[in-house]
Amino acid sequence: MHRASTDTPPDEHDSTPERRREQKALLTAGIRSLTALRERGELTSAEVKAVARSVGVDQRTVWRRLAKARASGAADLPARPRFTVTDEVRVKLAYYRGNIKRVHQEMLDEAADPQHVPSLSTLHRAVNLDLSPGDLAGLRSGIPASRAHDQHLRRPPTCRNEEWEGDHKQVPVLVWADGRLVKPWVTWFCDCHTGMIMGWAVTPHYPHRGSILAALRACILTDEVHGPAGGLPRRIRIDRGMDFLSQAVTEAMGSFGVHVEVLPPYTPHLKGSIENLNRAATSMFFSTLPRYTKAQKLDAKRRVGEKDPALTFEGFVDLFAPWIRTRNAEHRMADHGGVTALDSCRRTRERPHPRTDERPQFLTC
Repeated sequence: MHRASTDTPPDEHDSTPERRREQKALLTAGIRSLTALRERGELTSAEVKAVARSVGVDQRTVWRRLAKARASGAADLPARPRFTVTDEVRVKLAYYRGNIKRVHQEMLDEAADPQHVPSLSTLHRAVNLDLSPGDLAGLRSGIPASRAHDQHLRRPPTCRNEEWEGDHKQVPVLVWADGRLVKPWVTWFCDCHTGMIMGWAVTPHYPHRGSILAALRACILTDEVHGPAGGLPRRIRIDRGMDFLSQAVTEAMGSFGVHVEVLPPYTPHLKGSIENLNRAATSMFFSTLPRYTKAQKLDAKRRVGEKDPALTFEGFVDLFAPWIRTRNAEHRMADHGGVTALDSCRRTRERPHPRTDERPQFLTC
């Protein structure tokens, strides 16, 4: 019986395209580091073994790549010649609505020598490499399908306290307040650059200008209770709610020189940061509480946990406040480089604000 060698990492046999591309990129970066060590005369087999283990390839693969890099003077492998999608192939794909097999058959029918036509698998591979999923969706179903794969109105990165977004969120959880079951409302603001929840207020009834001013006060203050984030934004994006447009809120923001941007009706995508926070709070926190009103249905009428004892309004607030702190200090955001909102806020804390001198010192960002 032959025993399989234990020196070959198991990941080397992973044949998925994503894994192969990842391995190639990691190996190229490792070859650059090993080449630098070799130029300084510090390269040993231990470094080669470490690169092979981290990338998931055999040591002989690393040595061969090092030899090729030394011969060519570059760590990157030269690109292999391959079949690419031409404009003619794109026209055929559009005509046949993205049917690659039908395009391949058309190419065989038109070719004088079928030997010069790439195989069907080669054509599939070229289409997957040269066309994005949005391009393929557009060829098959049109422009609306293509737009579904695009990043919708993604804004360029800004500095901290450049833009805030605010909103009301009705919590889908029943709690006891004043002797009856109600769904509380959360009013909060978030910083679009860091993802930080700047301030919030909870009411057992529909929110009003008082809850908005209370949330804004929590956003601005930087003391031990409300900090460490705080300050004044350059602009705030809100919807067309009458409470947000009230004279008290307008005068409060106007006195600090904050521009309030009122969005058109039925455009939640224009304040995507706060809408994403609303969805995250529902899936990560509200759905874990008793008497969650959107729980799974057991049958046509009953929901999971609908007979559980409900929280009091004070108990809900006592649980909501720690979740806010955890969200700011521990939740790592992929769109922000894998750091938490608090870390991102601290990194940009000392960045000068163009209007710092016009504000009270304790309110500057």
